[in-house]
Amino acid sequence: MKTLLFQLSLFMALLASSCGQQQSIEKRVSDLEKRVTALEKASPLSLFTAPSPSPPVETKAPLELVAWDAHLGQAEYSQYHYTITLTLKNNSDKDIKLIDATVQFSDLLGSHIYGIKVAPDHLIPAGKVVTDKGDYSVNQFMPEQARLAQIKKEDVKATLVVQKLVFSDNSIGEYSP
Repeated sequence: MKTLLFQLSLFMALLASSCGQQQSIEKRVSDLEKRVTALEKASPLSLFTAPSPSPPVETKAPLELVAWDAHLGQAEYSQYHYTITLTLKNNSDKDIKLIDATVQFSDLLGSHIYGIKVAPDHLIPAGKVVTDKGDYSVNQFMPEQARLAQIKKEDVKATLVVQKLVFSDNSIGEYSP
């Protein structure tokens, strides 16, 4: 009988303990629900710090492609390349010291033929013209790249696509095509 009484008292103690824990869990869930409700009511923008404003994107870059020329050449191991000459004009009132731009060559229907990245390190004084010349490899497994040498120059449209320019005062201009 003592054993039964001991087991019963132990059971009652465990029951009382679990009831206390149950109340504790219910209180914690209730507190958590209150916090979630408060977060849902808060403005989503107030939860984060505002990012620094990005510089405005301009549509027309002050760098202009005045003229271009391309000649197909052959290097060692029968590798072909284009020697491309670009004449670039700075139409801004500040010197340009870095360029992030490409030149895209297409036919009169707008089909892509060839594309090159403009050499980034050019100092182009305000209002002045510079000439850039470089060799660009031709992938012999891409027939459209060979078309640049086969089409008349007047049937090729060269488009300068400027992404960013860094000026002599370290200001950066961003442009959309």
